[in-house]
Amino acid sequence: KFAGGVHAEVAKLNQTEIFKIPSNISIAEASCVPLAAQTALQALRDCCNIKQGHKVLINGASGGVGHFAVQIAKAMDAEVHAVSGPKNVPFVESLGADYVYSYADCPATEIDHSFDAVLDVFGKFTRSEFVRQLGKRGIFASTLPSPATLLAEILARFGISKTSRIVMVRSRSDDLRQIKVWIENGTVKPHLEKKYAPDQAPEAHRHIESKHTVGKICIRLSS
Repeated sequence: KFAGGVHAEVAKLNQTEIFKIPSNISIAEASCVPLAAQTALQALRDCCNIKQGHKVLINGASGGVGHFAVQIAKAMDAEVHAVSGPKNVPFVESLGADYVYSYADCPATEIDHSFDAVLDVFGKFTRSEFVRQLGKRGIFASTLPSPATLLAEILARFGISKTSRIVMVRSRSDDLRQIKVWIENGTVKPHLEKKYAPDQAPEAHRHIESKHTVGKICIRLSS
């Protein structure tokens, strides 16, 4: 079964969970794609129901999932508003976001704009904090469970309200195939910030936990 958190040279996966890597990136770059890019795609497509012309706000836009979300939302012809740290604003702009905000100057909840969807990559907020921007029909999606988001997801599963969702990512060959197409035609590009050696795994985890990564990092298990 597909799972994260594996520090191993070999992993067993189902055939429906894998696909060939893009031909124009390295194996190290390819290793950064499946979980993060599929999280972004499934959040935007399945949870937020993004369509052409929709306005989407991505909080945490410079990180692993976030930098894919910006590019995939643009691939879906959405208008992308992105929030990142002040140092990463130029990076997020280079990804193609239409509007980029530094959270030091304008926190996500204070952006004066209406949105069809808000994707909170960091799981910092709840939908109630975006009522002004989302109105009654806009969709809020989070990548992390909390009591509030779990209750909202239960309501969504029962068809009561689908305006607040938790992203429950599943690895799917069809999704990996689509991401491969985007990478090979230049629409999406994984950004690998740093490679860590196996004995640097604790440092790698601390880097991720800092929530200040620029794109993805990886652990190089062999030379």
